[in-house]
Amino acid sequence: MTKHLELKISGMHCASCEKIISMELSDLTGVSNIKINWSAGAGELDLDLEKNQEPDIIETIKKAGYGAEIVSSTPLINPPKPPFERVAGGLIPLEAEQVSANKRISLSLSGMHCASCATIIERSLKKVPAVKEAN
Repeated sequence: MTKHLELKISGMHCASCEKIISMELSDLTGVSNIKINWSAGAGELDLDLEKNQEPDIIETIKKAGYGAEIVSSTPLINPPKPPFERVAGGLIPLEAEQVSANKRISLSLSGMHCASCATIIERSLKKVPAVKEAN
């Protein structure tokens, strides 16, 4: 059974907060159609109860550093199918011949304006199959 959850989320102060929460929730199996709105302090998502439970949603948001509560929970009769299949955390795996062992890469990044931006970039890099560490 799939449910549509509406959430009240506290502690968000910018669009980066939205992305952090969305990324954390997208790591959970059975979670889809995630929409987070920092200015409204709200969010919504669809949850497959055969793969995860409502308390797991709240705990995941709390682990990311925010408060959360479920405002409404509505069963979906025919849940929408995602337009893609998740592979390796949503990223396409690199071909084996493209990966070189123990290579260090330095990147010059612009446009970051807070610690949340750095967290989003680090988390994304760590999901790439060949990346061992990202700072």
